[in-house]
Amino acid sequence: MELGARPSNGSRRQASGRRRVRRDSALLQPQRTALSTPSASRLDPLAPDRRRDVAHYSDRLLEEARRGFRVLLVNPAPEEIVQGGWYRMPLLGLGYLAAYLREKGFSVGIVDAKFDRLGLDAVLARIKAFSPALLGVTAMTHEVRRAAEIAAAAKRLLPDLKTVIGGPHATAIPVETLDEFPSFDFVIAGEGEETLLELSDSLALGKGFAGIAGVSFRGHGGAAGSNPPRPWRQGS
Repeated sequence: MELGARPSNGSRRQASGRRRVRRDSALLQPQRTALSTPSASRLDPLAPDRRRDVAHYSDRLLEEARRGFRVLLVNPAPEEIVQGGWYRMPLLGLGYLAAYLREKGFSVGIVDAKFDRLGLDAVLARIKAFSPALLGVTAMTHEVRRAAEIAAAAKRLLPDLKTVIGGPHATAIPVETLDEFPSFDFVIAGEGEETLLELSDSLALGKGFAGIAGVSFRGHGGAAGSNPPRPWRQGS
């Protein structure tokens, strides 16, 4: 066809048919939609807000567990006095432990039988009055038998009571101490603040204690075992 020539009726019908075919083909094509990437909050079942809720709930649960878990720390009087001047001083170590646990929300008491010149009956009366969930005692070697005696008598008064011993003797031979004295459930070796806190948290929440550094314990069948030691704190 020459340029400028008027299309015939047949040509117009062919062009119209081709446009209709193209339009129908387009309608038959699958519709493509933009795929949006799901947000992190939709992919993560614990999205930021949810994670904050869980953390808040966990904090409240721990706070309530600590508030209801009572810890009593005892410095037993020895069977005989071998260091006269020493017993005219309160044992500051128990004060450090008590202050640390109180700061974390625990109810903590102290019975210093050496400083207060308390016999076995008086110590047991104070234990019964305080009614702890965990009884902690400290002892040097010449005091460990009296400490075990207190722990055993306290367990008879409070059948659900858990007991832990720390101090020089237990730190030196933790497994042997558990083997020799069945009235002790746990040994804390070395510095006690962090270890006692973690042990108290685990007992208060009903969790296990196998991962707590610095703790020796009785496993299945009563056999004594130890977790890895806790590193000593370094001075700043």
